[in-house]
Amino acid sequence: DGILGVDVQLQGVAGVARPHQVVAKLWDGDRVIAQLQQSVSVADSASVHLETAVSHPRQWSAEAPNLYTLTLTLIGPDGRAVESVANRVGFRTTEVKDGQYLLNGKRIYIKGADMHEHNEVTAHVLDEATMRHDLELMKQHNLNAIRFSHYPEPERIYELADEYGMYIVGEANIESHGMGYDPGVTLADRPEWLTMHMDRTQRMVERDKNHPSIVIWSLGNEAGDGRNFVATYNWIKQRDGSRPVQYERESEGYNPASGQRHSDLKVPMYPSIQSLARYGASTGDRPLIMCEYAHAMGNSTGNFKEYWDVIKKYPKLQGGFIWDWVDQGLRETAWNGLQYWAYGGDYGPPGTPSDGNFNANGLIGSDRVPHPGLEEVKKVYQYVNFAPVDLVAGTVRVHNEYNFTSLDAFDLHWTITDDGVAVDSGVVRPHAVAEDSVVVSLGYHLPKAQPGNEYFVNLSLVRREALGLIPAGFAVATEQLALPAPTAIAPITATALSALTLTRTPTDITVSGGDLVVRFDLRQGTLASLRYRGAELIQRGPQPNLWRPATDNDWGNGLPSRARVWRYATQSRPATAPRVDQSSPGMVRVTFDHQLHDDAGVSVATIVTSYTVLGSGDILVDDQLTKTGTTVELPRFGLNVVLPGDFEQMTWFGRGPFENYWDRKTAAFVGRYESTVTAQYVPYIRPQENGNKTDVRWVALSNGTTGLLAVGAPVLEVEAHHNMPEDFETPGAGFFGREQTINRHTSDITPHSLTWLALDLHQIGVGGDDSWGARTHDEYRLTDSTYRYAFRLRPFDPKHDDVASLARQRFDIAPGSGPATR
Repeated sequence: DGILGVDVQLQGVAGVARPHQVVAKLWDGDRVIAQLQQSVSVADSASVHLETAVSHPRQWSAEAPNLYTLTLTLIGPDGRAVESVANRVGFRTTEVKDGQYLLNGKRIYIKGADMHEHNEVTAHVLDEATMRHDLELMKQHNLNAIRFSHYPEPERIYELADEYGMYIVGEANIESHGMGYDPGVTLADRPEWLTMHMDRTQRMVERDKNHPSIVIWSLGNEAGDGRNFVATYNWIKQRDGSRPVQYERESEGYNPASGQRHSDLKVPMYPSIQSLARYGASTGDRPLIMCEYAHAMGNSTGNFKEYWDVIKKYPKLQGGFIWDWVDQGLRETAWNGLQYWAYGGDYGPPGTPSDGNFNANGLIGSDRVPHPGLEEVKKVYQYVNFAPVDLVAGTVRVHNEYNFTSLDAFDLHWTITDDGVAVDSGVVRPHAVAEDSVVVSLGYHLPKAQPGNEYFVNLSLVRREALGLIPAGFAVATEQLALPAPTAIAPITATALSALTLTRTPTDITVSGGDLVVRFDLRQGTLASLRYRGAELIQRGPQPNLWRPATDNDWGNGLPSRARVWRYATQSRPATAPRVDQSSPGMVRVTFDHQLHDDAGVSVATIVTSYTVLGSGDILVDDQLTKTGTTVELPRFGLNVVLPGDFEQMTWFGRGPFENYWDRKTAAFVGRYESTVTAQYVPYIRPQENGNKTDVRWVALSNGTTGLLAVGAPVLEVEAHHNMPEDFETPGAGFFGREQTINRHTSDITPHSLTWLALDLHQIGVGGDDSWGARTHDEYRLTDSTYRYAFRLRPFDPKHDDVASLARQRFDIAPGSGPATR
């Protein structure tokens, strides 16, 4: 049974005592399911407490936000209603028990984000449309919780959270960060500040206590620790014993001398994955829910899956709140008429201290457009997961990780792709109760495998009918599983290639055959011209790609300074005399050796690049870097080439369709995607590295008349823009007072009449543990002394050539001394 308890405070007329009736009714739709009535004599004032059991009410949760309507009516001595009020209420429990956080008696995960109230035009003034849109985006990306940081928000958003289902941490408007945390200075331990701490705490609780969405109270944020928080904790527990109370400074032990424990949860900020694992394996008796983690500043949210791999391993770990939800930028108009989002030092007189764009750390932009990282959050936060059982027979295991929801309202769609193209699909209906799993037969028949092709089955769990802010047909969970690989395609041998003509001058080497003419510049040591049917395909030949425009996380951990040598090492790279080999009529290999130096002239690396021109019209490229005078990590390793600006059409077979990185790609499935180069740009509030794609089997760029295909051996990381990388640089960028010399914005990014194409082995991951020191995780860094990779270039005719067929070709010819090409 549920308990309905109602406290009523009545205000009468001084000195006049008159009999009244207080009537409380609980409505389920248009049906009264509980009614209470009590007589009271109202003079100056009167207090009434009404309480009754409600038989088996539907419980409220974020998954099933069941609400009832409570009406209170005051009836006067004449039998007429004097006043009536109504409120939506829900029945649920929230508690800490046996070292775990429970809602309605079940251990749940908090899949949340922290949120400031912000609007790009009205700043801290929010309208209901913005509130509703935020909740809609959250629900559709599998978030179930918000920590209102660091103050109570407008009352309407709590009503919407009640209605649509969102777990809320209500946080008192208390932060005295700037005073310091030491016991001798913190306001938290000074008696003269107790009244101010208590006032803000009490007003929060009394205003918001009736909302079922509020499941935890927070004493405040980063305000030191001491006896004042012991007092506010004890007051909340006396006033509202139905909710746990949290406070990060206590749970992290900032002032052990404060005495009594006054946080029911352990709620750290930005713990490492290793520290999470240590606590999970420890004897700690409190559930751990991170009050802030996965700092989503700029191009971030890397290694997010790794966090949740550990969270799901230990019962005491129950999730957390990503910092944070929305970039806090204000919309402005630049001199050139372009709109942008201003931040930090854009305001105030010259010399005003500023942390630059440090408040721009949202999963969504200031205009509420989601950042690509939010797709990764949706994937990792999803409530239903899949594992292969027997993919030949078409069986998978479906894990229902909802706490209160069966899968009866969902359809499971499956699609089989052949080299990225859908060839078969179907729908089944899984039946799994909450917190259970079931083996499902998809009922497909594997297609006849073609040599050299790749096959995947893509799974998508969709709602059959709308629920709240989630529309019918919306996918709430997805997965991609690789199907058994077919045999390799037969390779083309050197003897099958058409003959090539080799011409050499003191400055150039030209190789021609059929529709292809390739010229190598001996002074620059590069492929300088690539003509196909008379059309020039490149504006600038391949160059080493060792640097990236720093992300916010890169600036925070010092990568631009630490790896500075690679920023300038490619500017002067003298090449030795090329090695030229025509071992057969249809194959010419040209190899260049380069020395890279730092700005002091010290050798830091050698690069050996080999181009093998084939009579088929292909060019095999092999590239190897060996560090010599340094052990500094590389920001990236690969080659970039500049194509004409009208190369706008882009097709690739790899991960997509949205931006993805080495440590942020589980949501981006392997497929065949068509887009434009213009659309690759991601307008982070401060320009930085953007638009990368990983595990790319092949990519084709064209202008509709001619095109260039690049094929990995076996895969590449690819990036294409109508800008050069330096356009996305912010010289001297930084925050916390470090290196901040200039603000740049999206309005500074204007496209050029060129197409810059990066064909990389890797660039390092974007990271995301924090933005003020944490480096990209070691497994996603380039710290080895030697790196080598290969790919194939092939001009093509977009109107007549099938690029997928060209990409599937294999050659029984090693490109240089590197790995075999696809």
